[in-house]
Amino acid sequence: MQNAIDAALNDNISIRAAAEKFGIPRTTLQDNIKRKKLFKQNQKPEQKFSQDIAANPQKKHKKEKKSKNMTWQTNFITSIGLYSSEEKLTALKLIEDFICFLEKRIQIKNADIFIQIIKEFALHDLISITFEDFIFFGANLIAFLPFQTKQVENTNQRTIELLNENTKEKSNKTTKPMDLICLFLDYFEERVETRHMKELKCLFQSFCHGNADKKITKFTDQKNYVMSIIPCPKYSFN
Repeated sequence: MQNAIDAALNDNISIRAAAEKFGIPRTTLQDNIKRKKLFKQNQKPEQKFSQDIAANPQKKHKKEKKSKNMTWQTNFITSIGLYSSEEKLTALKLIEDFICFLEKRIQIKNADIFIQIIKEFALHDLISITFEDFIFFGANLIAFLPFQTKQVENTNQRTIELLNENTKEKSNKTTKPMDLICLFLDYFEERVETRHMKELKCLFQSFCHGNADKKITKFTDQKNYVMSIIPCPKYSFN
């Protein structure tokens, strides 16, 4: 989708031609282009700066007075540039496994949006149409609730143990991918309102090391907080 949008906007070809070239319905491509144009019109200076850095990492940008958030975003983009394509793909597999594990234990709202945003962050250097839509429309809340799913009663304990053991075996090989996902969680905290992201990051790290089951049990037993990502921009970012 991103390649088709870039082609239509930058390569001087029609939306119809771009849709045919990349095998995407014309109306779908047209709607995404409209959203992207609308988003650009409403972008804050620091957002435009971060996307310019991502698109032109070697370009020397004019010296200007930058906010603390712009500096943080530039450092963030520089940091994700240190990860190889293989490490990014491993990170995506890791977060998918993590969400799959959680869905067998607790209730999650809009897990598909969460995964899609992280995929776009990893594959497009922090640029995510899904994330900007998430903020712009404000219609969805990503939440990890302290309530067990119905699947828990039917989940074989050995299956959970095998998943944890398998993750533990891979933990030594997934240190950098794990750090990359943690960077993305940090970015959520900078851009929008969140609740208990520290606990979500801790739970993810525990999963990577094969000992998340005890934390999940404690989370569902206590029921005293919800880990959430709220589609409301932080005032400090505006």
